[in-house]
Amino acid sequence: MKKEPIKVLPRVLLFFIDLAITFLGLALVALPYIFRMLPVKILSIHFFGDSYQASLVFFMICTALFLAMINEARKVLKTLVRGSVFGELNPKYLMRISVLSFILAGVFFYKTLVDFSMPTPLMALTFIFIGLFSNVLSKLFINASAEKNNPPE
Repeated sequence: MKKEPIKVLPRVLLFFIDLAITFLGLALVALPYIFRMLPVKILSIHFFGDSYQASLVFFMICTALFLAMINEARKVLKTLVRGSVFGELNPKYLMRISVLSFILAGVFFYKTLVDFSMPTPLMALTFIFIGLFSNVLSKLFINASAEKNNPPE
């Protein structure tokens, strides 16, 4: 019997998010070794001047925050797979995604002020939009769960 696409899609997304969490975790561990292999010329063009430590700290912070955001999205997808779309915890997960993306936007804005490169402010704006979207979605889930629990008569 063929499964419905609405049931299959969250499971497929969950699989790819699990894969992303695994590879980001490995990348977080491998960052110091990757940066040691890069020539100083590449570091000075794209990152914090000649500072190996500043570039490494920046990328480790960004990777850790992004890993936390993906983990929260994974939790939301798990509730979707279980069938409770407007569960109690989904607004909390979405609010955490919002807060983490605003922190990540702040990190990118700080890098823009310290060492400007063109993609950095664009990434900051992208994470601001992700934060706003997650915040609005969280409020929507709160209102929808309130409507579900207290239907109008």
